[in-house]
Amino acid sequence: MNRETDGPKMNRILLIIIYICFFKTAFGQKIDNTYTLFISVTDETGRESLPSALVELTDKEGRKYTGITDMNGKIQLHLPLSMFQMKVSYVGYRVFVKTFELNHSLTFHIQMYPGENLLDEVVVTASESKGLSTSSHIDRTAMGHLQPTGFSDLLELLPGGIAKDPSMGTANLIRIREAGAPSSHYDISSLGTSFVVDGIPLSGDANLQATPGASSLSGKQQGFVSKGIDMRSIPTDNIESVEVIRGIPSAEYGDLTGGVVKIHRKNKTSPFEARFKSDQFSKLFYAGKGFAIGNHQNILNVSLDYLDSKTDPRNNMENYKRLTGSLRFSAQKHVRRSLLEWNSHLDYSGSFDNEKKDIDTDEKQDRFRSSYNRMAWGNTFRWKPLQPGFLHLIEISSSLSLQLDKLEQTKNVYLNMPSSVPNSMTEGEHDGLFLPSNYLAHLTVDGKPFNAFLKLKASFSFQTFRMKHSLLAGAEYSVDKNYGKGELYDSARPVSPSMRGRPRPYKDIPALQKLSIYAEDRITIPVGKHLFSLLAGIRFNTMLGLNDGYSLQNKIYPDPRANAKWKFPEIMVAGKEMTFSVGGGYGIQTKTPTMAQLYPGLIYYDIEEMNYYHNNPDYRRLYLMTYIWSPANHGLRAARNRKWELSADVVWAGNRLSVTYFRESCRTGFRTHTALKSLSYKRYDTSGIDPDKLTAPPDPSVLPYKEIRMLIGYGQTKNGSRIDKEGIEFQFQSKRIPKINTRITLNGAWFNTLYNIDAPVVEHPSIVLNGERYPYYGIYDSNDGNRQERFNTNLIIDTYLPRLGLTFSTSAQCMWFTKMKTLPKSRVPYAYVDEYGEKHPYTHADVTDPVRQWLVRKEYSVTEQDVPFAMIINLKATKQLGKHINLALFVNKILDYTPDYQRNGLMIHRSVSPYFGMEANLKF
Repeated sequence: MNRETDGPKMNRILLIIIYICFFKTAFGQKIDNTYTLFISVTDETGRESLPSALVELTDKEGRKYTGITDMNGKIQLHLPLSMFQMKVSYVGYRVFVKTFELNHSLTFHIQMYPGENLLDEVVVTASESKGLSTSSHIDRTAMGHLQPTGFSDLLELLPGGIAKDPSMGTANLIRIREAGAPSSHYDISSLGTSFVVDGIPLSGDANLQATPGASSLSGKQQGFVSKGIDMRSIPTDNIESVEVIRGIPSAEYGDLTGGVVKIHRKNKTSPFEARFKSDQFSKLFYAGKGFAIGNHQNILNVSLDYLDSKTDPRNNMENYKRLTGSLRFSAQKHVRRSLLEWNSHLDYSGSFDNEKKDIDTDEKQDRFRSSYNRMAWGNTFRWKPLQPGFLHLIEISSSLSLQLDKLEQTKNVYLNMPSSVPNSMTEGEHDGLFLPSNYLAHLTVDGKPFNAFLKLKASFSFQTFRMKHSLLAGAEYSVDKNYGKGELYDSARPVSPSMRGRPRPYKDIPALQKLSIYAEDRITIPVGKHLFSLLAGIRFNTMLGLNDGYSLQNKIYPDPRANAKWKFPEIMVAGKEMTFSVGGGYGIQTKTPTMAQLYPGLIYYDIEEMNYYHNNPDYRRLYLMTYIWSPANHGLRAARNRKWELSADVVWAGNRLSVTYFRESCRTGFRTHTALKSLSYKRYDTSGIDPDKLTAPPDPSVLPYKEIRMLIGYGQTKNGSRIDKEGIEFQFQSKRIPKINTRITLNGAWFNTLYNIDAPVVEHPSIVLNGERYPYYGIYDSNDGNRQERFNTNLIIDTYLPRLGLTFSTSAQCMWFTKMKTLPKSRVPYAYVDEYGEKHPYTHADVTDPVRQWLVRKEYSVTEQDVPFAMIINLKATKQLGKHINLALFVNKILDYTPDYQRNGLMIHRSVSPYFGMEANLKF
């Protein structure tokens, strides 16, 4: 078959060769003998497009032609002259059937009507994916029935998830497949989870919103640097669907160690929608609509939401507010047998975490304000041939985002004893300052994280023998930079006397640059009546722009990944068809360090050499020795996680059971270790000064002194956090029971997680020996660690009554047991470091040495904590009033069984309080 093209002869020959090698038309005949069939599919109102509707056509010869509608509910086919029967199907709608003759180009606008006989397609829980990667799919129906306040509420629907009351006063961080939520040393769990919104990943790597002297702030206001994405900033009402990949993701997704959260927002024509929700903690309002523009090839989606949450309903002065808005535009154009798509979005998200004091009642007049404003502009361009051959898709995605983060604090500081502060920005000896007993302090932390992202990918398909190949290849490049002014305050009037840092402009910190390329092949091989599928690929990750001192410079991390599934032939059991498949996967995932971890602020270590306090302020003198150095760890490596899993899936008579066993091991997570530095200083003797004879502050140059050497410890980011995960996840979902239209869903998980340190530990005994600070630091093989284990299930019984417009569900969430066991730690060090920074082996003789014996840790007993069975009952209901109004309510913990139990001879009393709310949804 020949394709006529214009152009030079050589180009025609080249195109013919490529065509013969790779391309075949979908229908085996000349394009010139085909006609164009254009189809658009909407709901019964004609205002909401239906993407991914299945279109099946059969001609009079029995030949079949299939396709699915695009995101705008449209499809264009090129068909030969013939009589056709067309069948259009979409989840939750009646099948549309039409017979027609195609002898010229035609256009059909098809309206679909809800189907009363499709009850099984209404799912109010998360559904397990049937793909190769283990994942959960949450659609709009499930989200609507759940009635979430924030994105973190959706995690309840995952196997092992549990319902929690909103906690908008602190950052909502994600942890997937874990039994506990330990200390910040294990933040790689949340940092290593990737959030991908409309194909573009969110980045928090340039977030530096932390303060020196953060202890002066309440715990919930200290920021979440190097912890990942705060789910409070992600609204749920403009989301069409969410996929949470818990297993081994495609090689397309990188810069992660945990899972992938893929968010697909509404991008179709739709009626005006409004949502009003109120519960004990918050008020939420949402409005949105999808507009068709011009010839219905262009669509504009607009959404706006506002959340006002009281972190403590009893305190009206403390709240969290969020405002988000989004404009999403999509356009399509047919050009020479191909389809061009352009998706663009412009997003704003602002949150305001305020704690302020009433001037009339609080004499200190303290103020605190934290604001977050993010603007993002993203674009995706796709080119798809209408009759794919070897090349199926070329896609380019880009985004620019800028955050304007500001933390402001005003504090009236009262001191009950003389205090001093350093103020030198250079190393060496200098005078410090004595603070007044009362002063007003101001602190501003100004951050402007910026991210630029560019991605190119292409997909191809071909067949070798009986194997079908679907190739995917691409590359990504991203830049993270913070253009903020950083920490702004008067070092002579700090908000806390314990502050020992200095102001630092964030804009002086180098940018982070990441580059990755990937390729993978999805292979499908029929083996008799069996079907084997394999997805295998590799991703290469590197960081650019680092100086040669960093081990990450020019370091390439390969991430091989593979998922496989074997599907057995269908068999008949009790007269019903049963399908069975088994699968497994293995993969390595890599997360590079954040800006705060690679470029920490300088350490200013100030040592008092003389602190002479006189009743006359003119005669006081504070003399300091200041050392300045960088705590940057140039040997810091990327965190790597290795995971593998086995799964089985059984479907019989509309009932489905999925079971997955997994293991993961990350031993290079980021954590703050203690690094050591040897310093020397002078200790001046002021005992000989006669305060009555002073006419000026004491002069250090004429005072006797003693040279002292000391060893100090400071925080440095290193690899070494170890998280080993093991578990079983399962979900059973029944067919809807006839007559009562009820489905039973049972999901749950057993998680067994080890938290430990996979590196030596440096520790300093908290003792004073002979009136002096203890001189040595011990180095130990292990430190505190623990193993946490839990098993929980969630039984959901939901009933859908379409004639009444009513859906209600009851869930019984059972925590069968929770266990935590601390791990033994080394009591005796294997080495120690003296005040000169010299490392020495720790011997048996040292155990009895009068000084070094104190390096032996105290007796440490392994403890176990068991929490017995507990159960809560949750109720949710939605009621459709006509075509335009939907009312919903929920009551979590309406009933509970939380018996008291004993631990170490003490009685532990447990109690829960119901959490409830309701909402109204309008659509017209």
